[in-house]
Amino acid sequence: IGESAFSGCVKLSSVEFPQNLVELGGNCFSGCTSLKSVSIPHGVKNIWTDTFAGCSSLETVTFSEGLELIGNNAFLCCSALKSASIPSTVKELGYNAFSQCTALMTITLSESLEKIGFNAFLQCHALKEIIIPENVTEMEDGIFNSCSSLESVTLPDGLAKMGKYVFVACNNLKDINIPSALKELPEGTFHDCCALEDVVIPASSTAIGINTFHNCQSLKNVTIPAGVTKIGASAFEWSG
Repeated sequence: IGESAFSGCVKLSSVEFPQNLVELGGNCFSGCTSLKSVSIPHGVKNIWTDTFAGCSSLETVTFSEGLELIGNNAFLCCSALKSASIPSTVKELGYNAFSQCTALMTITLSESLEKIGFNAFLQCHALKEIIIPENVTEMEDGIFNSCSSLESVTLPDGLAKMGKYVFVACNNLKDINIPSALKELPEGTFHDCCALEDVVIPASSTAIGINTFHNCQSLKNVTIPAGVTKIGASAFEWSG
């Protein structure tokens, strides 16, 4: 199916794909605001940019094994989507992949997942729990920005690099285990995490960035190891 093939078909409510389908072009169903469910055949390896962006009535997506990429903005603003289970074959989620899926409560990530793009779950206000798979060693900027219901996060032991403002404004996040492989807490990591109470920074850490814990009003206990040689401006301002 070619790029933008059905883009903006606002009355389209259902689609049935042939099992031999191998390609969904970018934007091909973007803005189909009446579309309620889709089932992706096993021959499709990539869901490209904006494929289902703005499908505001989309409630159910069934993925098949064999899928490797969920591209940039693929499900952006699918505000009725409540859950998703990513197949074990998926290695990458593009930027804004599920951004502004405001009803998304649960998502199970692929064990093979290696990369999560920036703002992938931006403003997923209903999301309560996330487990990041062990193969993810780097997280980009703002992945869980403004996930206001997020309470539980499990980070992989091998996570070595994190982008800026990954958990900014996660207002219900109370505690988090920071992996020992993460040497530096970057700028704004937990900015405006108003419910965050306890933080243990690993002994291997060397730096805490600008605004990392800014406005964490409930913060009670922080353990900073001797190896930390740099604490950035406003790192703990208006916290505790």
